[in-house]
Amino acid sequence: MKNNNTASRSPSRWQKPPHILWIPSWYPTEDDPLCGNFFIEQALSLKNAGINIGIIYPDIRPLTEIKKFPKNYFQITERLENNIPTLRLHGWNFFPKIPTLKRKGWVRAAKKLFSRYVAKYGKPDLVHAQSVHWGGCAAYAIAKEASIPYMITEHRGRYALPVTSPDPHFLTAFQNAKKVIAVSNPLKKRMAETFHLKQGNILCHPNPVDTTFFAPPQTAPGAPFRFISIAYLTPVKNYPLLLNAFALLSDRTTRLEIVGNGQEESALKQLAAELKISDRVTFHGALSRDEVKKKLRESHALVMSSLFESFGIAQVEAMACGKPVIATQCGGPEDVVVNGTGLLVENQNQENLTEAMEKMVKTYSDFDQKFIRNYAERTFGITIYQQNMQKIYESYT
Repeated sequence: MKNNNTASRSPSRWQKPPHILWIPSWYPTEDDPLCGNFFIEQALSLKNAGINIGIIYPDIRPLTEIKKFPKNYFQITERLENNIPTLRLHGWNFFPKIPTLKRKGWVRAAKKLFSRYVAKYGKPDLVHAQSVHWGGCAAYAIAKEASIPYMITEHRGRYALPVTSPDPHFLTAFQNAKKVIAVSNPLKKRMAETFHLKQGNILCHPNPVDTTFFAPPQTAPGAPFRFISIAYLTPVKNYPLLLNAFALLSDRTTRLEIVGNGQEESALKQLAAELKISDRVTFHGALSRDEVKKKLRESHALVMSSLFESFGIAQVEAMACGKPVIATQCGGPEDVVVNGTGLLVENQNQENLTEAMEKMVKTYSDFDQKFIRNYAERTFGITIYQQNMQKIYESYT
């Protein structure tokens, strides 16, 4: 099979490779390596396509964690991470309940990192923030002082919800960006309305998935039927809905594998016990990327019950493995799940979710693994992401 995830262009494509500085609003750390790990994959794919890319990240933590990280004293660390110049400032948020001061502290840290970065690597052609909160605010402040353009890619599902009075700092950052990218069309539409963005200034480009890593298993999974769900255990993922829907399935041999950790873990385990499904539901906690792939391959279908999503990276990873998906209509999934790849259900509708799971178990053989895999590769593969971003970067360099 042809590898669709290799770099589609080389540095010779440009007289001088564009120099892009990323500012992610969250990023993997030693204690939380899965937080924003897709940013690393995206940045690395662009570097492999010949783009000169660097990353700065203010790792600003709440004071409640000071005993865990006693060596953090606002120092800057600089190293090549995945062969990408990466600068981090390790500091503390002294005002967690005062958003204005929290924002100012984050932006001030980013500006300090920017100065250090420019001193060693030179001034970038473009600053690219990943989410407006707070990376986009920092990009606006840096671009204003350094007289360079910036753009924002928005990933947060909260912006897919109606907002009557948007944060003025976010509004300013979005409206002054040279380009705003939403990772799904529902998110794009809502953001254009909320932040009064012109259609020509906001684009939709989905997040990519490495379809050489996430690939179908050599053999199909055997009985019993296994659903898998992958997400942080937080209220927005609406796991109580999923557990209640799963408890009503007629096939009592069906299993549910839940991958992820979070604040609701204890409550969800208690709910599973009350529903008398603890013997059929497994909470795996946070898993490594390799372990997630293994669990996906061993499962039959992915099921998600979120209240809102900006995209749905786990859904695309499942599809890359040839697995059909069940998801609530909550924004991003409507752009991901199409005919032949899975089932969409009404948001917050337990009956619909149970019916969809029943249907998936009974009609699983009707789903074509190769079709699902090819759709994911063609639509969300690394190559298409590289091409889209190269075109955008070229217009500003």
